[in-house]
Amino acid sequence: MISRVGSNYPQEWIKSIADFGFDTAGISRKTEEIDARRFYAIKGDQVAIDNPQKYFSDRSLPFPKELLGYSSEQTRLDNRKTASFFTIKPEDVPPDYYNAGFLLICPLDYITHSLIPVFFRAKSGGEVILHPSRSYLNASFYYDFPPIARGAAAVIASERHLLNLFMGRLDDIWEIMEAIVDFGVRFVVVSKQDEGYLLYDSQSRQRLIIPSYCCESVDLVGVESAFCGGFFAGYVSHRDPVRAALMGSVTASIKVQGSTPRYILNALPELARARLDVLQDQVRVC
Repeated sequence: MISRVGSNYPQEWIKSIADFGFDTAGISRKTEEIDARRFYAIKGDQVAIDNPQKYFSDRSLPFPKELLGYSSEQTRLDNRKTASFFTIKPEDVPPDYYNAGFLLICPLDYITHSLIPVFFRAKSGGEVILHPSRSYLNASFYYDFPPIARGAAAVIASERHLLNLFMGRLDDIWEIMEAIVDFGVRFVVVSKQDEGYLLYDSQSRQRLIIPSYCCESVDLVGVESAFCGGFFAGYVSHRDPVRAALMGSVTASIKVQGSTPRYILNALPELARARLDVLQDQVRVC
């Protein structure tokens, strides 16, 4: 795991990550404190991430003291030239990690995504799976995106964010996925809200629909990230994008039923295998 945390980030949180078997050598603690709070309001299948003051005011609820001074940056566009506290630079990657054959890049800022994939492939010769950030999946970054995506084994994003990126150019999601593989990407996976996932293979030019597992939803925060983790594990283990997408779908289905990564990691392996058995016969060619 590679990340940057502030001096106020609890050490016991890092230890709890290590207790699950993760290598935390890449988590670097900086000297300054950082406000890493995030606000999420869940209503049905919608998640709001901005303006907590309005959320509580509209419901005549007292504003919680835990959110005093909070300012959301989740909906702002990235700066192409200025790094943030959370920007991962090549020097943040431990040399031991160069031996890794695969890298999953989570939704960080534009500068991280423009630097790290090229650096990792040059150092390790490994494959990169990219989960681009909403902070630059915007029409104003259209010409900046191809260099970031080029060379990726897979790009995973939501339909809504890719439509934002291609706004004014393309509005059919399959055509958008074809355009992305033409940037030099092997597979593109798109999450469709409540409608499963789409998979496009650059080699076979095959369009596949990967089902989602129907279950009661409790917490939608982090569902797409959970899918990416499952996809990454599946791809590393099997090198099969369909199998990987199915494993991602199963992981996402477990995530929606509870909160925090600990909930997913404590789920019974038998549950995941049973759901995988159900879904694998439901893959459709479009």
